[in-house]
Amino acid sequence: MTGLDSPAPIQRYGYEAFGLAFRSDFPIAGLRESQAAPQVIIQAGPVDVALGKSSEIASEAGFGYYKLSVPDVARYAAIDGRQIIVQVEPGARLNQVRQLMFGSVFSALLHQRGRLVLHGGGVAGENGAVIIAGHSGRGKSTVLAALVRRNRMLMCDDVATVEVDDEHGPLLHAGPSQIMLAADSVTRFELAPSADLEQIFDKYAYRPRVAASPQRVKHIVILEYGRELTASSRLLSPAEAFVVIRTFTRNRGIVERLQLRERNVRLAAAVANTVPVTVIQRPPEVDSVAAVVDIVDAIVRASTA
Repeated sequence: MTGLDSPAPIQRYGYEAFGLAFRSDFPIAGLRESQAAPQVIIQAGPVDVALGKSSEIASEAGFGYYKLSVPDVARYAAIDGRQIIVQVEPGARLNQVRQLMFGSVFSALLHQRGRLVLHGGGVAGENGAVIIAGHSGRGKSTVLAALVRRNRMLMCDDVATVEVDDEHGPLLHAGPSQIMLAADSVTRFELAPSADLEQIFDKYAYRPRVAASPQRVKHIVILEYGRELTASSRLLSPAEAFVVIRTFTRNRGIVERLQLRERNVRLAAAVANTVPVTVIQRPPEVDSVAAVVDIVDAIVRASTA
């Protein structure tokens, strides 16, 4: 067979995130390049998802697998914590395909691998990391960006994956180098369009540098709306901490469908018994970002000194 007869080699890409080495059939912006032996394979291929209406987002899950279908973007399958299959829809934008994979698909894969996955982000201090968790719309990403602009190092945004290590305690692994910000936050921080700012759906990916990984989890902060006119904070008991850690487990419904509830309960209890958890309540109709950032920054400084 001559060189002209030989098929062109398939280019594959190596990355690292969440403490795992990936090999991908396509480039993934936001992940750090790596030549390590892959623990997870991301490949293009067909994904069969039982759909109701083709115009609706659909998912299914069971022991060892999670599938997601997003019309006009892609279909995904996370299998046994070792493989992600992506079927890209015609005309889809690769950055949208990537962003949806960073969310529920990576979360499912990390649950499959025995991680505690929280709906939140994290920053690194001098000697450890602080996780900032909460429901959507509570300002987690805005607070993260504000902390980064105060020279804190980003660990992750939206998906905080914790490995419970018997020797070193709970460890937070760095995720993609991005913070997803709404347009008002882009304006707040005066972020000009650049290579570090990319629009994806209705948000913008801000790409600061990511801290070295892993980092010992020194504190967890929960952002909630309160009734007072000023921001306030309260340290929770371990029993209360367990409840909120379970509450803010990312894609908790997927955990149940993956039949991983008992393991998730054990992981949440282990973290609640070793890591302080503070709830910060912020007024819902007042711009309290600066006050909340001051509280969180003080926690980072005290916890990671």
